[in-house]
Amino acid sequence: MSSLIRMRTTLLLRYFLTLRVSDGRLRTVSFFCVCATSAAVLLGCSNTTPSSRIDTLAQAKFKQQTYVMEYKGTPVGTHRTGGQVNEQNQLVYTQEFVLTSMQNTSFMARHTLSFSPDAPNLLDEASLEKFGADKSAAYETVQIKRGDLGLTVLGTEIRSGNLPQDYALEHFLGIESWLMKRDIALGDKLSLISIRLEQRESLPHEWTVVERTPASVLIRSSEGVESEYDTSNIIPQLTISRHPSGLTLRHVDDLSQANTPSVSKLSRQATTVPISGALPRPSELSLLELSVSFANGEPGPWRSRLTPSGTLLIDHTPAAESIEASYVFDNSSTDWHSNTEEIRHLAQSITDGLASEDEILKAIVEFVHEYVDYSKSDTPQSISTTLRRKTGDCSDIADFLNALAVASGFESRTVYGLAYDKASRSFGIHAWNQVRLQDDQLRIVDPTWNQVHADATHIEFPEAYAHEVMGSLVGMKLSVIRYEHFDSHI
Repeated sequence: MSSLIRMRTTLLLRYFLTLRVSDGRLRTVSFFCVCATSAAVLLGCSNTTPSSRIDTLAQAKFKQQTYVMEYKGTPVGTHRTGGQVNEQNQLVYTQEFVLTSMQNTSFMARHTLSFSPDAPNLLDEASLEKFGADKSAAYETVQIKRGDLGLTVLGTEIRSGNLPQDYALEHFLGIESWLMKRDIALGDKLSLISIRLEQRESLPHEWTVVERTPASVLIRSSEGVESEYDTSNIIPQLTISRHPSGLTLRHVDDLSQANTPSVSKLSRQATTVPISGALPRPSELSLLELSVSFANGEPGPWRSRLTPSGTLLIDHTPAAESIEASYVFDNSSTDWHSNTEEIRHLAQSITDGLASEDEILKAIVEFVHEYVDYSKSDTPQSISTTLRRKTGDCSDIADFLNALAVASGFESRTVYGLAYDKASRSFGIHAWNQVRLQDDQLRIVDPTWNQVHADATHIEFPEAYAHEVMGSLVGMKLSVIRYEHFDSHI
């Protein structure tokens, strides 16, 4: 994985090894991501926990559980839990988060907790691994192990005294044990403190029972997270958890329900980012520099897109096309090699007799622009449907070009980002293409707007979680600093 991708994914994969302390008495452990507070199924403490209850919960936790992670109703990832007894008779519990970026790249975090087979089943070791698009090796790992002096974090300066030495299985299963109590009532509270090892900071949390029925319990955190548990059976089951950011964790019974589709549906959400300053002849801009402000003052996932001075610089000048494009495609999970024979014949008919890459790519862009009528839609469609209907949204049009480009010998992918809308004089969500040429140059094209060299108002989204990017657009504002036109480089 390139250093650029590693830098970006480090900003994106916000999974933190987290320790929690309840009322200064008992402690529990979890691993945090943006929805970790939502995933309260593994968190909590109880002052009294009969061993029979812990045994029952420990066995139940071995069963694989699957959750779909959604952003405002659109699936963006999955969360799976499970466990087993290993050869050392340790009780091992694993969680895996897989989240999709706005460029259809998947990032994964895996964390594992191993407990001693001997009472009181102390935590022996835990690990957190972060993977980018290439999941053959983790690009970041956090490990804690139990030694003679207790728990220690490997490879850091954090001392063992900063970790709860008596952390055990009963604390790991604390919240389910708490909810198994039949006398739990409205207003009951669970106070927790989260210590994120990577940031070396503690965060207080408090959960309150806000609804109680004979078959369910709804708890709410001090951060506004709401988690609902099904308590109709012996073991409480997290059914749904909602985060104020718009992220939702929903339990599914069938693994097929956990498949995450293309995030192109997110690109169809109505979003407007205002801009101040003049943009003359925007379709002819080759370079554009913008100042950008965010609602909370923090760039979040956009940090990797900003210049050292904190601006957005979009450079589509001819010289910029010499930038090596290998990292874009070598780390992309998009696969267009399933083109049909119909697509291959169509591509051949479009490019027949053309020799240069420029001519071939120009012919494909112009054909797609003329062939497909733009029609705004809330539902993604297949390439065959676009071919048949001859209509589609910008995402569908870009996907159609991908198919024809690949059939013609290129590598091509759909890009999601912001683009300038002349009608509203603001930026909105748009989709276009990046094509890899034989000399490893990157060509940016927009078949929806019939641009063989896309203008510099095309701002690619950062390679971050889809829900993080969409959330960052709320309250985002742009201002023009400088611009150049293509004709100034001729």
